[in-house]
Amino acid sequence: MTTQTKSLRFADQLAESPYAFPGGYPKFAITSDGACLCHTCCKTERELIATTTGDDGWNVVGLDLNYEDDHLLCDHCGEKIESAYGAQPSLVLMDSHGVYIPQLWCADIDETQAKIIGADWDAVKICSSGPDHEYYWDAWTSILDDVSMTDKDGIVWRLYQDGDLWEIPDGKLKLADS
Repeated sequence: MTTQTKSLRFADQLAESPYAFPGGYPKFAITSDGACLCHTCCKTERELIATTTGDDGWNVVGLDLNYEDDHLLCDHCGEKIESAYGAQPSLVLMDSHGVYIPQLWCADIDETQAKIIGADWDAVKICSSGPDHEYYWDAWTSILDDVSMTDKDGIVWRLYQDGDLWEIPDGKLKLADS
């Protein structure tokens, strides 16, 4: 089988079936120079793939699944290649910090940051003062309920505490509760 035939077979497989079965995991193509191609480019650039010289950047040598890489881009068109699991919860503070988790989390937040993430500035100041403050736990509850942060990819993150303090992307909170 020629290089062109193998390359075109992989590209056609991806263009016709961009998700793995079973599981539905997003697939992408890998070229001989290590580049990634999305299923759309495998379809629209079929002629270049079919006539590859083997070292021109269009030689598709395999397919892979994108499980968790939220920043994987097609090297041809620059579009994001979907990931199966997307953003994952991030541990912020371990429960070994105990009653000081609110204080530690609030320690470096200024008034401008508080406003951006939706935290009540008075609640941040109360938590920053430490667990001896009369309204410490009420203030912390308010922060947990109100804070949301949006990253550069547009993913909204919220705080969640189950002993440990987590930043959890919207839609993943049910996973954390189960």
